[in-house]
Amino acid sequence: MMPVMPTRILVVGGGGREHALAWKLAAEPGVNEVVVGPGNSAMALLDRVRIEPSLNAVEPSSIIDLARRVAAELVVVGPEGPLAVGLTDALRVAGFPVFGPAKAAARLETSKAFCHEVAAAAGVPMARARAFAGDEFEAAAAFARDLAGAGLGIVLKADGLAGGKGVIVTEGLDQAVGLLPSFLARSVADC
Repeated sequence: MMPVMPTRILVVGGGGREHALAWKLAAEPGVNEVVVGPGNSAMALLDRVRIEPSLNAVEPSSIIDLARRVAAELVVVGPEGPLAVGLTDALRVAGFPVFGPAKAAARLETSKAFCHEVAAAAGVPMARARAFAGDEFEAAAAFARDLAGAGLGIVLKADGLAGGKGVIVTEGLDQAVGLLPSFLARSVADC
């Protein structure tokens, strides 16, 4: 059975990744329209692309409603936030073909601590890392001292969605320990 090229595609998101997806999908032969929600004003300038700026990308019911209104034949989910709330799962249950991982699979991207656990269980080498709860300052500081003592850099990583802002490559042990309170309940790793 040959796959059928969708003619109406809904892209969820509004950043550069979704802009590139909308641009490329709209240029495909047979695609009549790409609807992007919430999109951005630059996307509205693309041929065969329409934006829905009022769409709430992390509210599955509003996306399912839009997918129904535009008769989407494929939904492409770009950002991590909608993936983390299980948008692709909800869309599949509603009967839409979706490009994007399920909530359980997206956890590899949305939780650095979980990603390290899975990698360790699978024997995939990664940087040394540990996750610490909010009341584990001393244990986190001791881990940072171990990394520094081994001559390794210290990188603080927020666990969970951080909008691309959850990592700080520290300049050394003093900076790392000084920043630890803001990162507790998150993970600490070396470079």
